[in-house]
Amino acid sequence: MGGRRRGLRRRRPGDPGAGAGRRICRVMTASRAGRADAPGPLGRVLVLLARLSAVFAGLVVCLMAVVTVYGIVTRELASLAARARLDALAWIRPLSGDFEIVALGCGIAIAAAMPYCQLVGGNVVVDLFTEKLGARARAVLALIGDLLLAAIAALLAWRTFLGGLDARAYGETTMVLRLPVAWGYFPIALSFALLALVALYTARRRWREVA
Repeated sequence: MGGRRRGLRRRRPGDPGAGAGRRICRVMTASRAGRADAPGPLGRVLVLLARLSAVFAGLVVCLMAVVTVYGIVTRELASLAARARLDALAWIRPLSGDFEIVALGCGIAIAAAMPYCQLVGGNVVVDLFTEKLGARARAVLALIGDLLLAAIAALLAWRTFLGGLDARAYGETTMVLRLPVAWGYFPIALSFALLALVALYTARRRWREVA
């Protein structure tokens, strides 16, 4: 635990594409000649959508925290009321199935945070075999990685959306709270679709670095 882990790290400032997200997100107010790295209209839209998606992910995490704390507190109070026979606390009822809300929220929050993570280069990089390569070679590998991520994210978005349609058609719900399972499918599918677009956008910027 105390030693340094090799082969698994976050991007360093000198790595190719490490500052791409910061350059993309920066608001450029310089002259026309100084705005070469400024995102175009599509880039600004993707930056905005990725940020909103990340904010949504944070709100979902906060909701999960509230539900978890509420479940723990109400269970303890209900147990205390039952042991001590406190009629004043007899009205407290723990939330049954809170784990179902947390399970749905985890999937939604993780998927919603991925587009912004890709945009700012926050993904964990395993460079066990590429650390000795030159900057151009690493940039080419990063470009290939972005393209693969875009393809996989698009595939996941498609299949998740179809899964949501099936869940809605069959009326699939959770066991305890009877929440529609489709509620989890569609936000995740939308997040994967946004991730695919963001990955294509970052791949386009990496292509400029390689070229």
